[in-house]
Amino acid sequence: MKKINGSSAVLRIVAAFLLAPTVLLGCELELDDKDSRSVVAGFNATDLTISGQATSFEVNHEFSFGDGAVITATFSDESTKTLSASDVSVSFFSETDKSYFTDFTNAKANDTVVVSIRYKSGSVTCECQYEVNITNAVKSIEIKSVDKSYIYNPGALDFAADNAIVDAFSYKVTATYEDGATNDNFAANCTFAAKSDKSGVIATYNDITAEYSFENVKNAVSAFTVASGTSIGESDCSTSWIPSENAEIPVGKTLVAKFHNKGSGAKQWNNFLVEFFIAGGSGMTLRADNFGWDYAGEGTASTDIAYEGITKTTTVTDWDAWNALVKDSDVVVTAENDGDKLTITCTSTTAGLEDWEQKYEIPFLTDTAKTGPINLHFNVDGSYLVFD
Repeated sequence: MKKINGSSAVLRIVAAFLLAPTVLLGCELELDDKDSRSVVAGFNATDLTISGQATSFEVNHEFSFGDGAVITATFSDESTKTLSASDVSVSFFSETDKSYFTDFTNAKANDTVVVSIRYKSGSVTCECQYEVNITNAVKSIEIKSVDKSYIYNPGALDFAADNAIVDAFSYKVTATYEDGATNDNFAANCTFAAKSDKSGVIATYNDITAEYSFENVKNAVSAFTVASGTSIGESDCSTSWIPSENAEIPVGKTLVAKFHNKGSGAKQWNNFLVEFFIAGGSGMTLRADNFGWDYAGEGTASTDIAYEGITKTTTVTDWDAWNALVKDSDVVVTAENDGDKLTITCTSTTAGLEDWEQKYEIPFLTDTAKTGPINLHFNVDGSYLVFD
């Protein structure tokens, strides 16, 4: 806050403001010759102070004396008065353009505006000033995507519950400003609420809203019980076959898990493993390096799933180079149970592995597999996993 005392500053401020346009809020202020002369004894106001003033406004803001600022005049007898709009005059100065203006809506984005408030008491004009930063106003927002790359706790996502819809997903929101600039990381500035029919979510920033439909993510529901920060194995990769807790994947649901994989680097199979089972013990073990086996207990091949029907896709052409990257990587695993098959996809967000995808499609052959829930867990073989 800047303040100028009446008796010592009139000569300094009047010269400048005689040339500046003045906004009169409910009163008429005359700047005549006697206002430019030295102040003599007998003036009333000695000081003008401001508190509670705003420090920033968005572009196109309509300035009002009621924007939160409280202007107080102090008089020679030490009494004070809280001033109203009819008591003062206001002018604006652009630090960028070095010019005065009278309409605050003309302030430009990223400018700093000096707001000068003046109060005339007798032959004395007192003034106080404060600075306001002009921010680029948000014109619109858009929910671009939903991040499903983490593990949901049992029952955490109930599409009939507002708080579950809001809490279970991480949203990416893009804001577009008045000057056309965009901000792709705007979600933290928004609030989120479920739509009334529970079909999606509404993001709100001030009075600006955007909607997002859940049609493409409703199956991203997991009963995986490993909490964030839980680890499997030892950090020095000295242990093998230490499974996580089981996750149940009902028909029509998809498990989504994200973890950091740390492999020993010794062999390409010394990384994460995904294992699933159906009623009766039939299941499969799938390694990160496109290798796996099925069984029905005691080493017997399963008759509930089609091993030969597995489809494996990956961009890996050099396994040594792949192993050097995947042994310290961030991995996302999805497992979708559509009732006819289980589709498991592994991808990575680690630099150099962005295009890596490992995909297994395991057809179900019996009603036991088609109707029963799939139980899935993660395992290690000379590796170490830490879940997000």
